[in-house]
Amino acid sequence: MPSAKTVEVSKERWADLMEQRKFSSSQRMLLSATLLEQHRHIQCHIEVEKNISSLKQSNTFTVTTGQQIVTALGPWMVLYKIATTIKLAKDLAKQFPAHHFVPIFWMATEDHDWAEIAEIKKGEHLLRWDNTVGGAVGRLSCDTTVDALREWNDLYPEWMLNNDVFNAYKQHETLADAARWLVQHIFGHHGLVVVDGDDAELKSMAEDLFNAELSEQKLFHLAQEHHCVQGEIEIKPYNVFQLTSGQRIRVQTKEEAETLLSENDFTSCSPNVALRIFYQETILPNLAYIGGPSEQKYWNQVAPFFAGLNIPQPLFILRERGVVVPEKWCRKWDALLWNKDQSLHPKECFESDLRNKYGSAETLFALKDSILSAYESHYSMISSEDASLLNAAKGDCVKSIQMVEQLEKKIQRSRKRKEEETFQFAQRWEEHVNPKNHMAERWDFWIFEWQKNKHIVDMLIDQMDWEDPTFKIWSY
Repeated sequence: MPSAKTVEVSKERWADLMEQRKFSSSQRMLLSATLLEQHRHIQCHIEVEKNISSLKQSNTFTVTTGQQIVTALGPWMVLYKIATTIKLAKDLAKQFPAHHFVPIFWMATEDHDWAEIAEIKKGEHLLRWDNTVGGAVGRLSCDTTVDALREWNDLYPEWMLNNDVFNAYKQHETLADAARWLVQHIFGHHGLVVVDGDDAELKSMAEDLFNAELSEQKLFHLAQEHHCVQGEIEIKPYNVFQLTSGQRIRVQTKEEAETLLSENDFTSCSPNVALRIFYQETILPNLAYIGGPSEQKYWNQVAPFFAGLNIPQPLFILRERGVVVPEKWCRKWDALLWNKDQSLHPKECFESDLRNKYGSAETLFALKDSILSAYESHYSMISSEDASLLNAAKGDCVKSIQMVEQLEKKIQRSRKRKEEETFQFAQRWEEHVNPKNHMAERWDFWIFEWQKNKHIVDMLIDQMDWEDPTFKIWSY
């Protein structure tokens, strides 16, 4: 069962983090104005507008999560990230009523790995599609995705994507705009602010960071100093890409870096996964980043760099992990007296249930033992009569035991037939929590459940407990 240590953050620790986060008034004004501009083309929820405006104030801080702009907002883990972030902001607001805390969703629009965002998954169903245009995914047209959504609905009408999703992609030009609209549409009433880092104004706030990376190979030298060039991620000599029309090209040589520096314009610079951490922390008054287990590994890898870059280090908080199941399933599980800690392994619970009711799975162990003993007690006599018959006798013994084992399997099938309803329940649970042998949080797209039960988002936010990131079962 996946688990993690309980997070213990004192009120004093949060206060220290806020004290360290000194942002100038000009930085805050630029950040707020830029985010308002990014939201200008969508009908912004009043809570989002309030949060963006509050960023101008010195007593406002952010808590942030991020994700690639996966089609339809991707698998459950994305929802868990967002829900954990919103709940943390709400909890901090209760703890520090004189301050404001803004939940942030950072869209990884500058990534160029199309294959990681161009897919839809539900149970046994999977659809992926190609795109001939390259470059930063957030800048790409929605046309190919709209075609894919139509294909999905034609192939799997039982899991049809509705107009909420279609409107996100049909009514917006770029994938970044579509993702922003969809996040706003679902989470806007909680004040979740979407940030697109591929923005000239935001990059102007991080000029010193880009300058140091291109002129000094800052991250690479820090990685060498702390002996962590290799790890969850590889720290490159230059951790910057250059964005051009239809391309995202890695800066690899000193000459390429000097060319970018000579232009004295960092709007075409795009941070890689390592530098993006520090880009975020440069432009946001951030107290905490919420991420998954893999993100935690590379955050730990680059943690020593914060001091070297003179950037206050936020807390890394592990997102909630678990699975959402119907409430009636939980009631049935409890009625069967199955162990909740085994919720990822319902078949094991079922087999244990059978053993408790009917005894060992090896129901004919005594018979097999007696057959083996009977044959072995006669091997000496058989060998003395005719040694060539000994192997034949041993073969007959093996065949006899195999026949008993076949009978055991028939008995097991008979038991399962008697408990067919419970067996089917275990199978349904297994398929739900481990579709295609993947954990549901990393496979199934949660948007399908939201289409049927829109209250599921609020339910999860209410139940999030970022201080206890053990694997959980949520019901609705």
